[in-house]
Amino acid sequence: MKFTLELQPYTGEREPLSVTWDSEAGTVTSPGAAEVKSLLDSAAEVGYTSIHPIPSTYAISDPYHRPDEFAAVIGSSWRVPEALKAFYPKVESIDDTVYLIDEDGNETPIGRVLF
Repeated sequence: MKFTLELQPYTGEREPLSVTWDSEAGTVTSPGAAEVKSLLDSAAEVGYTSIHPIPSTYAISDPYHRPDEFAAVIGSSWRVPEALKAFYPKVESIDDTVYLIDEDGNETPIGRVLF
């Protein structure tokens, strides 16, 4: 699917951007593409992105082709455009446990987040 998206920031920290994303080709083009690509690449490299409600996260492996992952990354920095809302991940419940993750990926609960 091909989308032309107008990305509106949550705050004044970012500028609005217009990008074209083709999920089949795995491309992001337009003058604002470099910033979006940087965020997509970073999320894929670490394997997740933050999603709302914070402190939720969502696993990221191929955000250039997967609409749910693309929407999650976009939603971490801009308001989710209407065309992507159906793909944005839904959080069923929030685990407020804070985990320490060691170098082997083992999780150890160390506390709770206070909201």
